[in-house]
Amino acid sequence: MTKKVLKTIKDPNLRVYVVWLPILRKDNEGRVPKAAATVSDIRATNYWDGEKKLARDFAETLEFTDKSQPAWDIYLVYGKDTKWETTAPKPNYWMHQLEDFPKDNKLDATKLSKEIERYLTTNE
Repeated sequence: MTKKVLKTIKDPNLRVYVVWLPILRKDNEGRVPKAAATVSDIRATNYWDGEKKLARDFAETLEFTDKSQPAWDIYLVYGKDTKWETTAPKPNYWMHQLEDFPKDNKLDATKLSKEIERYLTTNE
């Protein structure tokens, strides 16, 4: 999905931060280079969150009902002036691939690309 969005949006100001974390039993830091190769774009930076700290922070930021459920398979959009302090800031827009979440935020690459482009061309 990220690859499709990166192909659609050519703006060099776009920054993508991909965070990999252990969700499936076979997920581990050693698998990150191969996974990161699927998002090989100079605007993308890949990270490993082996302790799921950022994923738990996002679960809180996004107000997940079950705070023990890490936020994963989510796509967050932030404006240019977003400041990161001690906790993850609330995104301007987000989509997901999770069950039991609002259908209007279900991942759609075309819709996500349009939202990202909108934030790249405004001062929001």
